[in-house]
Amino acid sequence: MRSLALYMLLATLLIAPIMGCSGTTTREVVIYDFQVEERSELSISFRLHSQWTNGCGEVSGFSSRLEGNRYSVRMFGEQPTNAGCTDNMKPISGVWSTRVPSPGKYMFSFRHEGIPLDTTIVFE
Repeated sequence: MRSLALYMLLATLLIAPIMGCSGTTTREVVIYDFQVEERSELSISFRLHSQWTNGCGEVSGFSSRLEGNRYSVRMFGEQPTNAGCTDNMKPISGVWSTRVPSPGKYMFSFRHEGIPLDTTIVFE
């Protein structure tokens, strides 16, 4: 009986970490700040800054939509499901890049709470 209990304990200790980290939790994050990272002809890259609610989060990707001459940009973060994380907020940042379709004036709008976080850039 003691051997069975020891076997079950070892199996749990070995399998639980694998199961706990097998998935990720992804969600949209608020963009707090940005800088133009690189710009050339019709291409531009922005470094976008946000925070994750604990110490486990990382940037997982971006989505963007172009309507007329306005880009709407959203940023997403993820963390391992069931991970043991610190309670401290963690700054996260990532680079989003695009190539505008033609020369002109474009507005870039980043998802932000409260006040708008926009910039307008002219491409010649």
